[in-house]
Amino acid sequence: MSVRAMNWAMEQATGDPRAQCLLFVLADCANPEGVAWPSVKYMAEKSQQSKATVQRRLKELEEIGAIARFPRWEDDTGKINAAGRGRRTSDEIRLLLDRRIASPVDDSDSDDESSKPETALGNRGEFGAMDYPTPPSQAETGGSQADTPPSLGSDPPPSHCCDPYMNRNSEPQKDSPPNPPPGGEASNVVEVEGWQAFETAFAADGDPIVRVSIAKQLFAALTADEKRRLVAAAKGLIAWRRRQKRPPGKPSAQTFIRETDAWANWQKYAPPDPVVREPPVFIADGSADWRALCVLARICDDPEPVARMVADHGLGLLRSKPLSEAMRALGQAFDLESGEWPIVEDGSQQCGAWCAFVGIKPFNLFTGEVVQKEIMPGKTVAWKVAKFGLRVPWLWPPRKDGSLSLAASAMPVANHEMSDQGE
Repeated sequence: MSVRAMNWAMEQATGDPRAQCLLFVLADCANPEGVAWPSVKYMAEKSQQSKATVQRRLKELEEIGAIARFPRWEDDTGKINAAGRGRRTSDEIRLLLDRRIASPVDDSDSDDESSKPETALGNRGEFGAMDYPTPPSQAETGGSQADTPPSLGSDPPPSHCCDPYMNRNSEPQKDSPPNPPPGGEASNVVEVEGWQAFETAFAADGDPIVRVSIAKQLFAALTADEKRRLVAAAKGLIAWRRRQKRPPGKPSAQTFIRETDAWANWQKYAPPDPVVREPPVFIADGSADWRALCVLARICDDPEPVARMVADHGLGLLRSKPLSEAMRALGQAFDLESGEWPIVEDGSQQCGAWCAFVGIKPFNLFTGEVVQKEIMPGKTVAWKVAKFGLRVPWLWPPRKDGSLSLAASAMPVANHEMSDQGE
């Protein structure tokens, strides 16, 4: 039993003692999230009501926004599914713990029944009984449930038909819908987080949701992750239908929400979400980020950035994304003469680390040394010494947090005296 669910049930005012008793039974079966899976037979025994009465009370509780039901089936292997495979079993019933159901209270002492207001479950007949026609007997209809994905345009059996002992091919009992609470159907239309995204996705083909209040009530019973998957499935459904020359009938929104196992089949047709581009970042001339970009240009042997007047910002430049802390640390070498930086040769660990850091490949660099080389007897030329690698301010690039290692901060005296010692 969930204490939260039971406390919630005690605070509700359904306007019908039989419905209130059934709500207590559901709360007694619910888990901490307010979800229960009792059979009609169990609910009838615990509430001392007939199965037909329990089915009508379940429908009424769903109409007033106290519960939401999701049909389930059990296949030949005993696996429970929501795609219609196998025989019908007990529904998954979710208590809408964030909703509060209240019926008007008549404080008058008048014995005139006609002067009493309507309750949350509709008008009452003699002795407080609900005025419903006698439900028809069940009849065999034949047929079988469709496999996933659900066939478009065909709704599953009504969710009030949740008795696991009922033949899955039998026709459920049909009841006259109860009168809506005072104020009409609009009283059940409440703001539900995420509903607008689903409504936009499901009605993107121009076919609006007909029974919004029922669909929204079912949507409110979903978890945040289920809502996210449902929206993706709705986008996939519409995308699939648009690719068909003659698309089949579109399922109702409440049917689509209840078929939870079919969502994964439709999600694969959903188009990818659009890439959200962040606004460009302004880097002012002379700032720490500007100095870091200048050092980066020297490492890559590229021209240093040129400041321009940017509207609403000033002198500087716009960049697609901000610099990382490690890249911003390059600004510490702005005042160092780049000609005195060490050269990390190609093939060394330091050169590999710097290439990965700045995203370039090694190239040929003049070391500053000049040697005399004899090209023919009696004739020599000055030969500039070059190395394949990168000229960098430190032996190792900055860490992710922008700090420098001891080995990186140890600057060699001359370019050719670079230490091979690692971190």
